[in-house]
Amino acid sequence: MPAANGAITTGHTAAFRSVAAPVVVMAIDSPLPLPLSAVRVVEYRNSRNNKWDHRGARVKALIAIFQLPIMLLNVFGTIGAVIWLLVIGEWRWVVAGILTMMFAPFMLGLAILPSIALGAPGIYFVKRRITILLYFFSLLSSIYIYGLISAWSGGVAYYFMRDAHGQSFWPFLVWSYCVATVPWTYMAQRESDSIASTLAAFFAQVAFIVLMIVVAFSGDLAAGVQVFSLVMLVGIFFHMRLLAEANRMGLLHAD
Repeated sequence: MPAANGAITTGHTAAFRSVAAPVVVMAIDSPLPLPLSAVRVVEYRNSRNNKWDHRGARVKALIAIFQLPIMLLNVFGTIGAVIWLLVIGEWRWVVAGILTMMFAPFMLGLAILPSIALGAPGIYFVKRRITILLYFFSLLSSIYIYGLISAWSGGVAYYFMRDAHGQSFWPFLVWSYCVATVPWTYMAQRESDSIASTLAAFFAQVAFIVLMIVVAFSGDLAAGVQVFSLVMLVGIFFHMRLLAEANRMGLLHAD
């Protein structure tokens, strides 16, 4: 099947290991679009660049340190929220959340597609070694992806939290976190070797946790969404920093 950026993907080679802004590539062994990097301009393999491999390992190790409390929240928070909602008779919201998590990866994958148009010019400019324009279009694509994550998460939070009050506040808050972040985590796990995908899913989780804290203390969902967006800006910075590192190591290329 042709990939979104024009490359041909086969089996487990469908994933492009890249560090620019995320985009979508279709793998023939999966019906779901996977969030990857904007254009096939940055690629790394373990056998090709040990230094880059070590840098990627350090990034993932740093993320893993913070993933432990996030994993606990994902597991026990989800179970607790579901049980709590069922006990208070809000089973419809449990069903709605499960269905959303099931179909969201496909829907979000389609929503990511416009970022191809934003990131594709990077191929042209990397071939001509015009790095500043490569950065520019990669930044546009990254902003789109992280903006999409912010819009999705804010929408999910509003949908599940709009009628939450009293004893239903906490289970709805945690359940909205699960529904908002699980699709991104699932897609990132399908590309476990991609630093860009891992980083995007990680920042989605961290940003929503910060949103939960703001909403819990202030009761202001709008303020929580604003803080969420600020955290995602940090994620964009990290994405661009990785791209700059790849450029410094001479790894930028286009087929």
